[in-house]
Amino acid sequence: MGQFMKFDDLSETSSGHGGVTSAGNVPVPELPRLHEKVSSSMFFCPPPPMVPPPNNAAQSVKSKRVPMLRPGYGSAGRPIDLLSNHFKASFTDMGLKTHFFRYNVLIRFENGRPVEGRGILGRKVLEKVWETYSEKLLRKPFVFDGVNGLYTVGPLPQNRLCFTVGLPAHHSNKWAH
Repeated sequence: MGQFMKFDDLSETSSGHGGVTSAGNVPVPELPRLHEKVSSSMFFCPPPPMVPPPNNAAQSVKSKRVPMLRPGYGSAGRPIDLLSNHFKASFTDMGLKTHFFRYNVLIRFENGRPVEGRGILGRKVLEKVWETYSEKLLRKPFVFDGVNGLYTVGPLPQNRLCFTVGLPAHHSNKWAH
């Protein structure tokens, strides 16, 4: 399939093979005709030039590259196991547009003093909150980071909630809020 280009009002001299322009006595070079005229304003254009295939040599060289290593890197010291601060989160509501929400949690004793070393004790308090108040939380599961972050998929019914729970005596002999 050929391409067509339109030229408006092609000016030619009487012979159509070069001559002098009307602007002055500057000669216009004679140009050979490559294609026959289709109509008074349309010409066949030659097909576009063949494009060479992409150079795969550059890609193969690039894939063979390896990062430079420092001499002796990783040979001194000893390997350790590293526990990073993350957790796996998965949920089945993928069809709906959902978001993770983060809430700040303040755990304190009945007298208002904050709970120290909240890791395990904080988790026990929030387990008790779930057992006691899950209906008020719309049975929405949550994850607690052990310090002050509570994470949910989707929002809780209110932004500010206050719960009072009691823990068995072996955890604390006071009530926690």
